[in-house]
Amino acid sequence: MNGTYIKLYRKMLDWEWYDDTNCVRVFLHLLLKANWTDSEYKGHHVPRGSVVVGRKALSAELGISERCLRTTSKRLTECHAIDIKTTNKFSIISVCNFDTYNPSEMPNDQQTTSKRPAKCQANDDRTTTSKEDKKIISEEVKNLFERAWSDYGKKGSKKTALTYWKKLNDQQRSEIIEKIPRYVADQEHPQFQKDFQGWINPANELWKNKLKSDFTKHPTLKLTQKTEW
Repeated sequence: MNGTYIKLYRKMLDWEWYDDTNCVRVFLHLLLKANWTDSEYKGHHVPRGSVVVGRKALSAELGISERCLRTTSKRLTECHAIDIKTTNKFSIISVCNFDTYNPSEMPNDQQTTSKRPAKCQANDDRTTTSKEDKKIISEEVKNLFERAWSDYGKKGSKKTALTYWKKLNDQQRSEIIEKIPRYVADQEHPQFQKDFQGWINPANELWKNKLKSDFTKHPTLKLTQKTEW
């Protein structure tokens, strides 16, 4: 995993503190910032899955008061989500069962790789990470496209539409997915509905056009009795 990603499991929904916003925020923040390899900090060993923090700095990062942060940290410690080692200047917080969220994968050619120059290993790591990133992004983009293509009614050239879809940015894709149901429902004569590839063509941005329903005036509501709020 090389520290680029973390895994979250649906069973987290059953966590006793899942309904506590601060507990979830603090835990995820620590999980994302935790070291994925052992390190040293000012004479202290910082093991994998741990992070060096200062209470004031962490409070500022999360926008949570120090008092609230102390309460949250106590809850996370008591439920064995984290472990805290305190010094006179900072704390080392460890995420319990860190390997569950960031598995340590040992390559078959580890011994060979470890003997190679550090520069070469670093370049390989960056190349591997880049490929993993692109693969995940590509899968997400394709999954969103399949959803949009289906919601639109699978009208037009799927291949061309996918080509345009890949050229869109995340915000444009979100706008399109949100607009599709309204656009489709707005078509009095489905046979005149534009082909999907033409509608999402980034050169034209037709999905941004106003719909007929946008101009429909809502009937005035008549109050028959006084309502108390």
